Order: sequence, then structure tokens, then C-alpha cells
Amino acid sequence: MMLVNTVSKTSRGGLSRPKYAMPTKKQVLSRDGGAGLKDLRSRMKTIVSIEKITKSMKMVASAKLKGAQNKAEHARAFSKGMEILLEPLYAKKEGAPEEEAAKDKLAILLATDKGLCGPVNGQLLRYVRTALGDAKTQYIVIGDKGKDILRRRMPKDILMTVGKTAKPSFTDACMIATTILKANLPYNSLGAVQLFQNKFVNALLFKPLQRTLPLPSVMEKLRPQYYGVNFHDEYPPTAEALIEFNMAISLWYGLMETAAVELSSRMTSMDNASRNAADMFKRIRLMYNRKRQGAITTELTEIISGAEAAME
Repeated sequence: MMLVNTVSKTSRGGLSRPKYAMPTKKQVLSRDGGAGLKDLRSRMKTIVSIEKITKSMKMVASAKLKGAQNKAEHARAFSKGMEILLEPLYAKKEGAPEEEAAKDKLAILLATDKGLCGPVNGQLLRYVRTALGDAKTQYIVIGDKGKDILRRRMPKDILMTVGKTAKPSFTDACMIATTILKANLPYNSLGAVQLFQNKFVNALLFKPLQRTLPLPSVMEKLRPQYYGVNFHDEYPPTAEALIEFNMAISLWYGLMETAAVELSSRMTSMDNASRNAADMFKRIRLMYNRKRQGAITTELTEIISGAEAAME
């Protein structure tokens, strides 16, 4: 910290050796604008460290994105095949009366486990609330971030939570599907569950997606005769296994899409964060240089003034 030069007179009427006193807090604040050079240096070091971290996270996400994208495309093909296979379950007969929309619904929410991935989870939750409207909904949440959001907003509506899906596999999807179907949930009688997830479009774009997954009770309600095979009379376990397999495939596809969306969004977010850190570093470095130059000028002025006063 710079010292202030003061000159005092002796009892003999002459000048004594200059004395130095610490500047007051008011003088420091007025001179540095509230932030000293040491504080600015500390901030610049912090910003450089943050920029290195964000650049590293961007590189890691971009390296993993291609593999996650390929897995999502492969899972999409399996899921599409199951949708075509189960399409007759939802085919309406001619002249059949329109069914009233159920007031109570069951929804599966596929979110991410980690943060720092932009508006992925927040945008999905807003889409869920818009799609379901005022219907009374119970949620099965897969992903720690989605669980945290729902626990803050609607803790009483959560039926089940599943975490640790950073590296999901088909085995994990089968275990989750079996847990959901064997949990004896109160809305199994609805016949279907709504699945909400994010769909990967490209490295810069994703969109929310809603799908309907049938539950075992849908076989009895909608169409006992399925492709000419009466499951309920001859092969009861077959229908249940078909529904369980479809849910496992759908969850696996959703987990793959969510992983790809998370990586692409994190890559974009970390790129923006790195750019913002670089811009902030430039602004603070300019402020630092100005303050440093001002401090040097003030120091020189005080030294010259003190020397001139001592020579008088």
C-alpha cells in the first residue's frame, strides 16, 4: 500500500525529514474506486482459473458428444419399432365414442444428474406443466436435477425418484421399468403413463418430447384381440412381457437422448461461459492498468512535491 508523504516543521523553524503515515480508508476508496490493485489481481487470477475450467469442460463434453449421439440414434430405431408394433393398441374403431380425458395422470420425467448444462431441465419442466395443465399428476422422476426442482415446487406429487443415470445402460432401463411396473402405483388403472424427455436435434438444438407408454391394464381396456392372438386366454404372460419390454426400450431411448442433450447443452454453455470470462478478464485488466498507471502517477507527483518542499 502506498504511503502518504507529510512534512512537519521543527521547533527551530526549519524542515525535518519527511514522515510517512498510512492512508485512511476514505482516501483509499476515493483513489481506487472501491477496489484496490491487489483485489483486481485476485479477481483476474480467479477469472483465468474459471476460464480454464470451462474450456476443459467444453472439450470433455464435445469429446463425449459423438458417442452419445450415436447411442441415441441406435436407441431411437428400437423405440420406433416398438411404437409401430404397439400402434394397434391405440387405433380407434369407427363409430366408437370419444373417451373423456382422465383427470388424474401419471408422468415419468427424464432429467439430468448434473448441472451446468443450460436450460435443459427448466425448459422440460415448463413443457410438462403446459402439457398436463390442471390435471392432478403424480411424478416418477429419473435424474437428480429434476428431483431437486420438483422437491422445491411440488414435493407431495413425487411418487418415486431414481438417480445415478450419468452412464445409463439397457440393464438400468430394464431395472427402472420393472420397478415402476411392480410398484403397485395408484394410477396403474389409467392404462398409460406419460413420458417426458428432451430430444436431441443437433449440437445446438434440442426440444421437449412427450410420449405415451401403455401399462399392462391397457390390454384389457383397449384391445384384447391383438394381431389375432388372444393374450388373455392363451398367453397371459406374453402381453405383460411385451408391455414391460416396451417400457424398458422407451426408457433406454429416453436416457440416451437425455445424455446426448446434456452433453450438447453443456458444451454450448461452457463455450459461452469461456467467452464471458475472456471478456470480463479484458475489462478488469483494462481497469487494473488504468488504476496502476494512476497510482504510479500519484506516487511520482507526491515524491516530486515532497522533494520540492524539502528544497525550499
